[in-house]
Amino acid sequence: MGTQGKPKSLADASVLRDLVHFIWVCDEVEYHHERSRIQLVFCMLLMAYTGSRPGSIVEPEYRSGSNDGLLYGDVALELHRHDQGVWFNLLVTIRNRKGRSRENPYVILIPTTTNYFS
Repeated sequence: MGTQGKPKSLADASVLRDLVHFIWVCDEVEYHHERSRIQLVFCMLLMAYTGSRPGSIVEPEYRSGSNDGLLYGDVALELHRHDQGVWFNLLVTIRNRKGRSRENPYVILIPTTTNYFS
């Protein structure tokens, strides 16, 4: 027994694609609210694209009841009109990052589309 860490496998983009496909197409679970399916996929994509820890996106177990997860007000969709068309950007404020205080949130800009409508 040593202090060496075990190699851990990571899910790549194909695994994420398969998970999203299953949730949208094959999942037989009846969600209490259908928006839960959308929220689940959004959280999975957000964690994959930003590399955030799950505790940054959803309420961590050690802070149960604190409502410290991602809230609707933490996500903003911006529309920008340009001569070339319309662009959308997604701004996500992550308030619960490891090693950062909640008073100093981390804002991520995710360009969602470019030149969507010409």
